[in-house]
Amino acid sequence: LSGLRLSGDRPQFSYRQSSDEPFKSYTYKQVFEIIKEIGSGV
Repeated sequence: LSGLRLSGDRPQFSYRQSSDEPFKSYTYKQVFEIIKEIGSGV
């Protein structure tokens, strides 16, 4: 995962798995939930 972009009051986390794949963006809240799930699973 790479690429953390903050834009105004709507921060978005963007990443792509390959150079020809379009970016997938998530809201900060979604990223927080994902991190929480990953953290609790470790």
